[in-house]
Amino acid sequence: MTKVSVIVPVHNTARFLEQCIGSVAAQTLPADDVELIAVDDGSTDDSLDVLRRLAEGHPTWQVLHQDASGGAAAPRNAGLDHATGEYVFFLDSDDWLAPTALEAFTDLADATGSGVVVPRYEERGDDGTLKAKAFSATRRAVDFIDSGAYRLANPRKLFRRSLIEENHLRFPTGYAKGEDLPFVTAAYLLSPHVDIAADETYYFLRWRGDGTSLRQSATNRAEFWAKTRDLIEVVVRYTSPGPRRTTLLQRPILGIGGFRAVFGYEFTTAFSAAEQRKIFDEAHALIRPIWTPTDRREGRTDCYIVSSLVWEGDFAATVEFSDMMRDGVPFRLVPRGLRRLPAYVASTGTVVKDVVGEDVLKARTKGR
Repeated sequence: MTKVSVIVPVHNTARFLEQCIGSVAAQTLPADDVELIAVDDGSTDDSLDVLRRLAEGHPTWQVLHQDASGGAAAPRNAGLDHATGEYVFFLDSDDWLAPTALEAFTDLADATGSGVVVPRYEERGDDGTLKAKAFSATRRAVDFIDSGAYRLANPRKLFRRSLIEENHLRFPTGYAKGEDLPFVTAAYLLSPHVDIAADETYYFLRWRGDGTSLRQSATNRAEFWAKTRDLIEVVVRYTSPGPRRTTLLQRPILGIGGFRAVFGYEFTTAFSAAEQRKIFDEAHALIRPIWTPTDRREGRTDCYIVSSLVWEGDFAATVEFSDMMRDGVPFRLVPRGLRRLPAYVASTGTVVKDVVGEDVLKARTKGR
């Protein structure tokens, strides 16, 4: 069995492939232990030709080609279907690895029995400028929530392949961005613990100055709902009610890329009336049994309000508040007694009505 399968989804990134694929060839792990599976996803540049040229002389490397799918999920899934390694690592085709990366990751996972190894990474601009970085110390066999690793749900990690295959994990298709969230969250929850490899920077992300990467592109509202729904369903499937579930539900329900992105500024313009009702009813039915007012934490006022209205099942108020945000109508938190409770008061009206028991308030607008 090969030690690690490196899966690289490729779409129109020919100009970056020499560095990306070259970093795999330069690994200190023995060449026979590294299986590269590059999946060209319908590129219209010469990416496929470049991949085939780079793969020459590497008997453990594969180059696959398929019609364009519009995202990274399908090519990653194709790579998983062909992988034979004890571990898999997902490398984006415009990024690159440090030479010692795969050896460090597999040594760490071998030593601890971890299902996921999270690397220290740096994000670099085209000019080499440091944009972001994560983790500063290696940590062995830690909880993915306590360590903060859960905040990094991208797939640029080492995964034990048996964990993936025994649990039938694949990236959800149907949306171009965010498909990593359900997959990685499931892997985190199914792993006995995680390792953080951070004694040096092992993974380098490229921030493209021209904004052409998929992760820099806009996401439509329908895709926001699909990825939010899928993430919530994964959390519920693999957790029991309690603090861990509550922590993991914060992102899809109270995060700016969760319910607020779906039911916020563009809800009434991005969807027809029938679509609005359908999505709202799905969201209400999904979170009503699993999320309560006590699950809320301090956060953005608009996120509080949107999620509370959906939880309550107040479709008309959700549409109204979406239009308020779109039109720039001001709102604020309203103190009640000794508690600072989520509520909104529009400048055009101050009629207050309970939404969720005694804890959440909403204000109706008047004269609009």
